[in-house]
Amino acid sequence: MDAGKIKKLQALLSVLPDQVARKLAVAVEYDRLDGGALPHDVILEGLRPALQRTGLKRQGVPTLQRAFFEPIEDLLTATGEGKKEQACLARRSLTPIWRWLEMGLVADGIASATKAYAEAVHKADPAGRDQALGLLWTDASRAMTAALAAAAPRTPDYDKIVNKLGGAHALEDAREMALLLQAAPQFRALQAGVPRGTKKLSAEELAFIRQSYDTLMVQLPDQAVYVPVVVLRRLSKPANVMEALKILARTESDAKIAETTLALAGDLLISDFEAKAKFLTTTQLGEANTNEVLAQLEQFTEMSAGLTQSLDIRREGRWGKRLVETRAKLSETMERRIEKIPDEIIGAFPITSAGSYAARGGPRPNFGRWPDDAKIGRAGNLALFLGGSRWLAGKALFGVSHKAAVERISKFLVAYGDDLVGELKAGDPDAVGRCQAHLQALLRVTELVMGEQEADILRRRAAMAQQPGNGGIVAA
Repeated sequence: MDAGKIKKLQALLSVLPDQVARKLAVAVEYDRLDGGALPHDVILEGLRPALQRTGLKRQGVPTLQRAFFEPIEDLLTATGEGKKEQACLARRSLTPIWRWLEMGLVADGIASATKAYAEAVHKADPAGRDQALGLLWTDASRAMTAALAAAAPRTPDYDKIVNKLGGAHALEDAREMALLLQAAPQFRALQAGVPRGTKKLSAEELAFIRQSYDTLMVQLPDQAVYVPVVVLRRLSKPANVMEALKILARTESDAKIAETTLALAGDLLISDFEAKAKFLTTTQLGEANTNEVLAQLEQFTEMSAGLTQSLDIRREGRWGKRLVETRAKLSETMERRIEKIPDEIIGAFPITSAGSYAARGGPRPNFGRWPDDAKIGRAGNLALFLGGSRWLAGKALFGVSHKAAVERISKFLVAYGDDLVGELKAGDPDAVGRCQAHLQALLRVTELVMGEQEADILRRRAAMAQQPGNGGIVAA
């Protein structure tokens, strides 16, 4: 199908009634499940606007490929660069690995599993679905293990597979995946017992995790170490995995846990903690991603508290040293960055060094100039960060500089507001438009830094100043 026809088809699909679009999407997915020849991705992409318009969600029909990777989905990461890390599988490795399996390694197994899986889905037979998947997991695990057994770096076998998968990282992902798929049913059961997004593990869930771990330690000890990792990735507050580590290791000492194979989950958690700190210390403040910065900061403080509350983490321990160093580095960096914010926000407003405000120790607003939208936008993002981090700064150890910055900016905003109200009372018709622009910019930053109440006070003062009886004029 050429590009022109695809565009016309998708335009037609995008305006279908929502209920029709959802039914068609399900039918298309069933056709893909059955190996049909429809342009599945083209149709589903065209239906996307219709499905999203009112928030309707279609009931997905997982393909065999998607279901095959379900047991290891908690270990998937967005990156696939650099050194291969244990328990981290690059999402982009999945397609080439599946193609490797499908095109030769277990081609017959996938063909038979495809038929059995499709029949089970059509009949709403979960037992048949699991049976088809179970056989395929076993076949694929054995085939990958055998194919990779002799694939050592810098050998012909290794290079051959690297070429098929598109990189050494994908090959090493396949090696770890072969190990994990041996315990695919057990990981599926663990996922069912610990729902994604769990905030805090209950006593029943902790007992279930302990049982799952103990069972795997007897049956497949190499895979058992991944139990707390799966739990870690399913928690909305990852630091709570430390509660599971205490139960599994039978100790509250981080040093003792770090000496066991259970350290894998703790190491990943600390690495996540360090990654958030790196994001916060390297991301430019004042850009459009302020909400993401605040979300990362909140997660950082939650992890910091959770790491110290759940376990007896000592400064001299391996995890303790990394925790202390990361917190100190973030604190030092954020202190320096916060100290610069007042100058950036003040400098975003048109100001002059002359006038009454200068006599009081600061610049005076220049109402002869229009505010620069780009500068005010950046100032608004910086103000959003200051306001949003008000209750997080102390927890992240940069509370002193944050308080000083807010106080300095608040003093400037109040004085700026006083001068603006005075300008509005003067009633210069030529200045009305500019003053309104100044007012909107000032209200935006004031609300974010000082709060909605202070902004409302300024809004009412400005409105009163423009009343004819007070000497001002009403804007046209």
